[in-house]
Amino acid sequence: MYFRSKEELFLHLLREELAEWYDALEAELEGTDGPLSESELAELLATGLAERPQLTRFLSLEAVVLEQNLDAMDVFHLQRWRRDRMAAVGAILEQKVDVLEEGEAIRLLHRVQLLASALQPAADPKGAASYEAGDPDFEVFSIDFEVELKRFVIAMLEAGVKARK
Repeated sequence: MYFRSKEELFLHLLREELAEWYDALEAELEGTDGPLSESELAELLATGLAERPQLTRFLSLEAVVLEQNLDAMDVFHLQRWRRDRMAAVGAILEQKVDVLEEGEAIRLLHRVQLLASALQPAADPKGAASYEAGDPDFEVFSIDFEVELKRFVIAMLEAGVKARK
């Protein structure tokens, strides 16, 4: 009744879920003393997303939904809001994490969301995709969302440090 389409409702719910995650990150970061290591940052990001299965599910659906019945300005407003929130959280991250230089944290947050969108369906397959769950012959397809996301975050941070040297 309050939304013109299911996709518009989806954008609203995605924004709410992202806001909760950004708020939690800010609170966690502001509650830490001293700098965070690469592994502590990876833990913070991966755990925060692993604890929000609704958000990771929404992130995995986002690309498809954004191609649907949506007004371009609605998407623009979401992405502008998202950029601003990532910049605010990123500024705190850059103060707390020595390996992050100015402007790097916003890119890191964006990439973490992209990774979560890809890892979520693999970590929690639905429907026909879940047929191999528990079958040792298909164990190669089984992933732990939080563990894999931590590995990717650490790898991204290390690659950024190496690129600057």
